[in-house]
Amino acid sequence: MIHNGWLIPLFPLLSFLMIVFFLKKSQKASSYFAIAMVLVSLILSFILFFEMLGEGHAYHKFVSWLSWSDFELPMGIFIDPLTAVMLIVVTIVSSLVHIYSLGYMHGDPRFSRFYAYLSLFTFSMLGLVVAGTYVLILVFWELVGLTSYLLIGFWFEKKIAADAGKKAFVTTKLADLGFLLGLVLLLFAAHTASIPELNELIESGHAPLTLIGIAGILMFMGACGKSAQFPFHVWLPDAMEGPTPVSALIHAATMVAAGVYLTARLMGVIMVSEAMATVVATIGAITAVMAASIGLVQNDIKRILAYSTVSQLGYMIMVLGLGGYTAGSFHLFTHAFFKALLFLGAGSVIHAVHTNNIQEMGGLHGKMKITSITFLIASLSIAGIFPLSGFWSKDEIFAVAYDGGHYFFLAAGMAAAFMTAFYMFRLYFLTFTGAPRDRHAYDHAHESPRNMTIPLIILAVLSVCAGWWGIPWLEHGYGSFVKFGHYAHHAEPKIGLMLASLLVAGSGIGFAYLVYRKRAITAESIVARFRPLYKLLYNKYYFDELYMAAIVNPTYKITEILFRFDQVVIDGIVNGMAKITLWWSWAKERFDTYVIDGAVNGAGYLSLAIGRALRKTQTGQLQTYALVVFIGAVILIFVKFIRI
Repeated sequence: MIHNGWLIPLFPLLSFLMIVFFLKKSQKASSYFAIAMVLVSLILSFILFFEMLGEGHAYHKFVSWLSWSDFELPMGIFIDPLTAVMLIVVTIVSSLVHIYSLGYMHGDPRFSRFYAYLSLFTFSMLGLVVAGTYVLILVFWELVGLTSYLLIGFWFEKKIAADAGKKAFVTTKLADLGFLLGLVLLLFAAHTASIPELNELIESGHAPLTLIGIAGILMFMGACGKSAQFPFHVWLPDAMEGPTPVSALIHAATMVAAGVYLTARLMGVIMVSEAMATVVATIGAITAVMAASIGLVQNDIKRILAYSTVSQLGYMIMVLGLGGYTAGSFHLFTHAFFKALLFLGAGSVIHAVHTNNIQEMGGLHGKMKITSITFLIASLSIAGIFPLSGFWSKDEIFAVAYDGGHYFFLAAGMAAAFMTAFYMFRLYFLTFTGAPRDRHAYDHAHESPRNMTIPLIILAVLSVCAGWWGIPWLEHGYGSFVKFGHYAHHAEPKIGLMLASLLVAGSGIGFAYLVYRKRAITAESIVARFRPLYKLLYNKYYFDELYMAAIVNPTYKITEILFRFDQVVIDGIVNGMAKITLWWSWAKERFDTYVIDGAVNGAGYLSLAIGRALRKTQTGQLQTYALVVFIGAVILIFVKFIRI
């Protein structure tokens, strides 16, 4: 299967084409066929994964796409351990989202179209994962952007959803401009876009490292856009306006994962320059802390999880910048499962109570036990509680920072970990425990159907045990499988650091318990004490307002000025010239009609008049001629008489 990895993305593509052209009128046929195709891709991904686990050697196959002079641009696939892991992640989460959507999207008038978009989304991400060149990655990269736009704005009749889709599209496209420029510079500098060939050139020292480093920074800009890193993070929370299964897919395994995946693929390029690596790590650290702090005070259940995603992605980007290829990809692996579980659990809650506001929930554990328990497992996992998946992957990140002496980044990670534990259990306590705060919503709450709860249970199991593959004492664990070059694959386990990590997470959970469950400290008193900080966080550091003031509004003003200039000056000149032309044409028409045609016609009329007059002198009647002769004689006599 390693040699035929290109087949894996084709089944979701087939699903998309079949639904669009043949199955769109049947909801059952379209959904079941889509599920069947993504399950085929899942099975093939597992086959490839176990083959790779046995062999452990990367495989690539390229064909010439474009060539001129001595330059050739290949296209093809590149299969290595990271590819195998990402295929598993994407197909597992996508399969469960497909199944979950049977219940969540039931009755939607565009049900079949939704499954068509899901299939195209899955195809795009799988194609990106197996792509062997950065040019082909860019092709699938833009397809991922397109399908995310279609799914975020799926309920386009809601203006807020349509605007969210446009915001995501425009923001990521601005970042993609950096990716495109970096790719062009990379082709100019290295004369190749092949992932394995470029890594070999860098390792051998036969590449202009300065130009490649600049190209890498530009391409990383594209990764920042897709993975919602500072300062391109503003689109992701708004993307929550799409259907919740879409949120799970975007946040867990597809769109935002693409940015981290690209950064991991650029590992060789990133590490050519210490300055570039520091930039990457710093952006990740800023994003992790900033997004976690915003998540502390949000009340929309999906927005809290959105900022959680941004923060966790910041962890991954930060550790990749520190050289932690294994740690970053491992956290991407575990995060996919517990984040998908959190979003699908949130969807189950919203499906039951028909509100996103956690302040209107409460006491739902008694009515939604499966959702509550699985959500609790995911919350413990993302908080980093032993022995769940999130504990092992987050600890790996802390270990990389500690071993490298990057204590600033370690402190940033610990701070984000504390806030993550706090806001996740604030969310859990306000949603599932205590007394109902909205009796009407509570009375109508009920557990979701099986096609929604079974994916929750499967993801809960993965949230518990998927991370065990990366236990640092395992001889043949994740660290020995997914590795890059000579960089450290697996940080040495440190019991003290693990205990410190647990203490930080436990403190966050304990503080949330005191405030929102025990109510030993009231949230209102904390808000009153730190109101300026609360307003800053609640308004998301005013980034949207800042962008509106610094970019959007000036752009509107400029476009308004240009519009007025176009109307008054450009259109004025054009319309003025048109009026002058019309007046000149009118004047010429009048001159032609009355002067030229008048002279010609006047000469004709004169000739006719003279002709008519002279015609009467030639009548052919003798008496007329005699009268003329007589008149002529009279005139002559008269003239003669006058002269005398």
